[in-house]
Parts: sequence; structure tokens; C-alpha cells
Amino acid sequence: MIPSPMKRLIPSFLSTLLLLAVSSALFAAKPKANQANTDDMWVTAPVPELPAGVTQYSYRSEAMQRDFGYCLYLPPSYATEKARLYPVV
Repeated sequence: MIPSPMKRLIPSFLSTLLLLAVSSALFAAKPKANQANTDDMWVTAPVPELPAGVTQYSYRSEAMQRDFGYCLYLPPSYATEKARLYPVV
């Protein structure tokens, strides 16, 4: 025999489980569209005007046989404050 307080908790527990099951199915990750990789998708054309402290570079990956473009930002104090640590993202 189930004690009376437990009888009251069982329906709310079951409804919580049902809610979790339904919500996880609704918010499940959807697969991304099939996108083909092209040789030029990783390298952008040079940007004519970059913000102060931003420079644009490209890196050649021999393993993947393609170039990759990236931008690098250095704050103005980077060159003068050698002992300061800067966060990297």
C-alpha cells in the first residue's frame, strides 16, 4: 500500500516526466542543411577599411590544401605593455 502523501506526488511526478519528454522532443537539434565546401569559402577578399588594431591574414593549410582567412585584433596597449596578459578568444 502506498502512503497517502506519496499518492499525491505520483501524478505530479508523472506529469513532470511527460512534460520533460515532450519538451525535449520539441527542442531537439535539427540537422543542418547540406552545404558543400568550396575552395574559396574560407578566404575572404581583402577588406578595404578595417577598424583600428585589426589586420587581416590568410593561412595556407598543407594538410587541407587550401587557404584560410582570419582577422587579428590587438589593442593599442599591446605593443607598449609587454608584461600585461590579454585574453584570447
